[in-house]
Amino acid sequence: MGVEPPRRETPWDHAPRPEPEPPPGLSTPKKVAAGAFVAVLYAGGMGFRGDWLPGIVGGILAGIVLFMVLNRIEERRRQRLRRR
Repeated sequence: MGVEPPRRETPWDHAPRPEPEPPPGLSTPKKVAAGAFVAVLYAGGMGFRGDWLPGIVGGILAGIVLFMVLNRIEERRRQRLRRR
């Protein structure tokens, strides 16, 4: 009367796999290193053309912006993972 027999497991049945942990994001020292790398490249490129002071200032600003963007990306990633 509507009673189902128990489900029989076979060797081919697979248990649902837990979702793997996502890889960790960049650490703070790596973000600083990326910002410094961009700053040096920018300052070097501007300095090569003879604009040392604007190159240094622009490079520092570019490095800071890159660091802030990477932090924001990591923060949004953590929020998205918490919502799951």
